[in-house]
Amino acid sequence: VFSDDGTTMMDQLNDLVSEIEEQYNGENWDELHRQFTRGISKITYGWRKDRLISRRQRSELSSAAWRSNIPHVYID
Repeated sequence: VFSDDGTTMMDQLNDLVSEIEEQYNGENWDELHRQFTRGISKITYGWRKDRLISRRQRSELSSAAWRSNIPHVYID
């Protein structure tokens, strides 16, 4: 599914995750996780407004974002 700007929904999600991961320094997880969930909210608001997803799907995506481990914590 393409959004109004011509990117796929997955492209938008991947771009957000990449942006968050690039900023992670090992000490700013909480801040970046909040930034990630706000980004998901903004993206899914647009999708909902454009009727690409339902209210329920938006809610499920938001819940999944809050439960996610993004930025990913890498353990050596």
